[in-house]
Amino acid sequence: MIVARGPDGPLCTRCRRQDRFPQHPCRDCGLRTAEVTAVEDGIPRCASCYGKLRVSCSRCGTIARADRRWPEGPVCRACVDQVLASPAICSRCQQPSIAFQHHDGDPVCPECAGVRFSYRCRTCRGFARLESDACCRACTAQSRLTALTTDPVTGAAPEWLLPLVDELAAYENPSSLDAYLRGPGGQLISQLATGALLPTHEALDELRQTASVNHLRDVLILVGILPPRDEQLAQLARDVTVYATALDPGNRLILTRYGRWSLMPLAQHAIRHGKPLTKGQRAYLLRRLRVARQFLSHLHYRGVLLADCTQARCDRWVTQHCHYQAELRHFLVWSADARLSPPRIAIAAAQRAENRSIMSDTERVLTALRLETDETVPLADRVAGCLVLQYGQLCTRIVSLTMDDVQHHPNEPDTLGLLFGRDPLWLRPRLSALLQRLIDSRTPPTVIARSHPTPYLFPGMRPGRHLTANALSERLVRHGIPATRLARNGAWLSLVSSVHWKMLADLIGTCNATAHRWHLHSATDRASYVAMRLKDQPPPSAPE
Repeated sequence: MIVARGPDGPLCTRCRRQDRFPQHPCRDCGLRTAEVTAVEDGIPRCASCYGKLRVSCSRCGTIARADRRWPEGPVCRACVDQVLASPAICSRCQQPSIAFQHHDGDPVCPECAGVRFSYRCRTCRGFARLESDACCRACTAQSRLTALTTDPVTGAAPEWLLPLVDELAAYENPSSLDAYLRGPGGQLISQLATGALLPTHEALDELRQTASVNHLRDVLILVGILPPRDEQLAQLARDVTVYATALDPGNRLILTRYGRWSLMPLAQHAIRHGKPLTKGQRAYLLRRLRVARQFLSHLHYRGVLLADCTQARCDRWVTQHCHYQAELRHFLVWSADARLSPPRIAIAAAQRAENRSIMSDTERVLTALRLETDETVPLADRVAGCLVLQYGQLCTRIVSLTMDDVQHHPNEPDTLGLLFGRDPLWLRPRLSALLQRLIDSRTPPTVIARSHPTPYLFPGMRPGRHLTANALSERLVRHGIPATRLARNGAWLSLVSSVHWKMLADLIGTCNATAHRWHLHSATDRASYVAMRLKDQPPPSAPE
């Protein structure tokens, strides 16, 4: 595009810039042509280096980057925010404005000060930082939301979409809302408004499961547009379909049957115990599905059917993939029962190697005491760390705790308990006080979920979801718990030495086999349980 005419003819933007600064490279980076000459030192700089230049603020004298350059000179960001947050009545025009300058001690607005720029939003007439459309960030975000949620045919937002519009319109941070609407989330909302994307779980499942799709699904469930569902179970069913698509028709049918008739019943069996399917359980089942697909692809690549598979071929595959031995054995046992593979193929069960490394009692007790008393540590991390250090709880179980799991002692009002197993686990006084403070002050970290009550004690970033176990583990590492497994092992070894393993299993919420293995590892006697039960019973009045 022609923007000027030089001695030799018309010039475009690039050539005009080179014509104005032909021999002046940037003195700071030396890569770009100098376009701006700093008034302070007269050194030619490019626009990028000019914006990064650290100068003295003309108002407070702080050495920082100039956020704005006003008539009196460069001004830092703190001074600009201070001016924007100081409403006053202009001493000249008598209109409410911001105290841009003070003349003889009286405030003067930007218009009366004779500046050519303004901080007044043309939409709401308020004073704030303005965007490229001369509007503040809040008005820019609201106008973008209106444009995305308006149906071009009807000129209004669909009625079923109004709960989502109202939820986003009440967002506290306009900058975050505007950034969200400018990204993939805004594109998905626009497709919902125009009808290109149906507001159903099935329609969202057909999309690539990105963070934007999962966030939109959570928000739609939160506002009541979509019904709630067990997300991990639904994603596992979707994974079965996706994994089977990449195979040939024969193996695709085998893998689909394996996923639907073997893995899905295992997931539903876990749900029937009253707890939703966790992310770790889904990953465990998905690992079995992935190994089965890899083995079927291996056979198809060599032109062998699963029904013609031999023991030697399975042994060679297990030798090369020894870490998948248990998953392949589960698949071959199922396929043999379904008469899809030879029944005589045998794969030995993988030996389970348990890590019995422990955290020393001294270090564990001192860390728990520090978490109970240190007010600089976040409250949620203090409660979670004490549950790991004192009661050997898993992070996956801690993050899934809800208000229904909190119990109040019938005789001691200040004592709280948590329902991990069949019997409530009554906490120590300090930990009970911390738990009560956490219940009173818990808020979701995302603004969009704060207007809705959450049942979780540890709410996460996703609306309506709890904190992930991996995020909690990383946070505990920063507070002196190097590995949750070491802390849990130390707590288990200490507990099983003082409480019988059967009673401990009912309190902690673990299976009897795990508690009994720790009992054998601690080398305690089994007669203590009988003595403990007889102590609570009155002596017999007559010989039996």
